[in-house]
Amino acid sequence: TGEELTKVYQDYDDQLAIPGPDHWRPVGQTKMVLEAMQGKPGPFTIVEIGCNRAWTLFSLRHLAGNGGKLICFDPDPDGQPWRLENFKKAETDVSGLSTEVHFSLFDASKLPPESVDVFISSHCLEHTNDPCAFIEGLDRILKPNAVVFTEVPDDTRDPTNKTIWSRAYHLLYFTEHSLDAMMKRHGYEMVSKEVRKWNDLDPAIKAGIYWPWRPEIRMVHRKMSKKERAEKAEL
Repeated sequence: TGEELTKVYQDYDDQLAIPGPDHWRPVGQTKMVLEAMQGKPGPFTIVEIGCNRAWTLFSLRHLAGNGGKLICFDPDPDGQPWRLENFKKAETDVSGLSTEVHFSLFDASKLPPESVDVFISSHCLEHTNDPCAFIEGLDRILKPNAVVFTEVPDDTRDPTNKTIWSRAYHLLYFTEHSLDAMMKRHGYEMVSKEVRKWNDLDPAIKAGIYWPWRPEIRMVHRKMSKKERAEKAEL
């Protein structure tokens, strides 16, 4: 529920330490999305769930100009003023850009069918209690060839090992293989991936900025067309 997730966000208050779009996390997310969208004609509608302060969406604002849109779903009250301010700046900075903030959990029914070009989630999917229903909703709103960026903890190690306290809030435990397999099963093709192992901590981490640093999986998938899905099913 929204109330339960608000409690999680309060416990995860270190997430607010991400100070701006130049932080390594939104920089890395933005880079992977831009690479996946290179050469595609816009304008684009970009949706992010759990967008917090909307730094990644802000960094992608130029993709949504001239008729595109930035859309955020997030029930966290602390990040709401930042989201609204960053969207206001994006609309001022980019001609023809519109924005939409849903102060709620992700609800695919609030978006028109086949209306989304890019879908972003960072450390959200592991909190989902029904990933099949989640992807079915996603499949309804995404255009053919739409791009899905997903970032989740890498639970290649035993997922019952809760040495990191935040694991208490996770309902799903992914490895790079299980995440990709789930997406493939639903008709998505991997475009790129980046896996941060336990000993691969980013040198950009600065003293004083706390985060339960952990191994992570970042993947970009493309929604295959119905024809492509049918052809793969025949193989």
